[in-house]
Amino acid sequence: MAGVSFHETSMAVQRFYERIWPENVGCLILVYLSGCLVSATTLIDFQSNILFWPCHIFIILCLIVTVFRKGYFDNIVAIYKRDWAALVIVLFLLYFIFIATTYHDSHTALAYEKTWLTKIGAGIILGFFLANPGMGEGYSRKQSRADAVAITFCLLALLWISWRLASRLRPDIFLIRINPGSPNYYQMFGDYLILVFFGMILTLRRLVDSKKHAALQAASLLIITIWALLLAQIVGSNNATIVIAIIGGGIFMCDIFANRGSSGARRTIYVLISEGVLAAVLVFVTFSSLPPVRLFNYRPVPFAISNFTSERLRTVVPDDIRPDVEQDSASPSPGAPADDEIESPIAGSSIDSRWRILLNNGLEQLRVNPLFGDLGAEIVTGHPGEYIHSILSVQSHTGIVGSMLIILFLVLRVPALVKLGGYYAVSVFVLSVILVSLAATFFVWVPFWLAMGALLAAPLMRRRGGCVA
Repeated sequence: MAGVSFHETSMAVQRFYERIWPENVGCLILVYLSGCLVSATTLIDFQSNILFWPCHIFIILCLIVTVFRKGYFDNIVAIYKRDWAALVIVLFLLYFIFIATTYHDSHTALAYEKTWLTKIGAGIILGFFLANPGMGEGYSRKQSRADAVAITFCLLALLWISWRLASRLRPDIFLIRINPGSPNYYQMFGDYLILVFFGMILTLRRLVDSKKHAALQAASLLIITIWALLLAQIVGSNNATIVIAIIGGGIFMCDIFANRGSSGARRTIYVLISEGVLAAVLVFVTFSSLPPVRLFNYRPVPFAISNFTSERLRTVVPDDIRPDVEQDSASPSPGAPADDEIESPIAGSSIDSRWRILLNNGLEQLRVNPLFGDLGAEIVTGHPGEYIHSILSVQSHTGIVGSMLIILFLVLRVPALVKLGGYYAVSVFVLSVILVSLAATFFVWVPFWLAMGALLAAPLMRRRGGCVA
């Protein structure tokens, strides 16, 4: 009886896989990331992180079910058994956790052990499964249903998030108020927004056939790009704004080249129209002074392009705009420079502050331990919190050993980007994130490691080939 019961259970599980479980679990990753974005919003809105754990449990169970699917692990081993890039990234993970667990300061060690698990490791795993096209052949109806459900959930989540953030909008500027005494979570929100945006693009490009529904695909990319840009700015995340703008514009440009020729002329027209609308929106929100549409870290200037050239841009705060507690709109923001101190459009901006840290403290941090690095380099040099805002911080914190492993992985994998065929959305995302990480972010930035996970999935994308994503 026990044997029969076990056999029946096995058959039931197999039927579940065949009928319900999607070949491409990227749609499940999108649901998870959307849930995390909702959780980040509740953290901003209600100072509660209660929704994060259900999201984490959901994705862990989903990945366990996926990995232990019949034949899945064997197929992965067969594809990656001679993949040097995969070996290199594993060696980096092992090296990083080793220097974290053996670091002399227990507080710093614990912080980087958590970083290894929740940012670097989790980012690589999520990126791998998000970009992984699955082991099946073609695009099944089962996968189509799963993608449609994921997109619906994501859109509903974005609608709720937009409603909650709009209810906190300040009357004087396109930013939200934060609760008194509450930390600023704009960076967390911005990171999750980048990942949700990327996941939506991949899922929509599977779901909407560009050959049959070119206008719908172009319009959907345009709408979610503008939507994501506004959400990034309403919480004050300039990093997210830049990355989303580059990804959206880059995919439109790739679509133009992919559709060149007489057969793709109509699709090219749709893409060009969408590209023009996106550019117009970016110009408008940059130069507009119509309250509350005051974006991109600038004080208002007269709303006229002709007048704009005669006015100096005025920055608000020395870093990414942070949501502020309600204050008198006539009074200057905390940390705002005086009018006569402003010399250039980037003076006092987040770009300027990052470069000041690099020039003033960067070389000192890089010299602490060139071979193995120092996870507390900015603390050792007497500048806690002023770490290098660049991927160069891999060198200061993990040394030549860590840097060479990352460089070797990129050397082995980045050339594969040009061989991904229809998966150029992944290529655009990876290159955009690398570009921003070179100039603006610490090396533990989650989107960077998700991009590394997407690169890790390149052999699976080449194996499927031809599918647009």
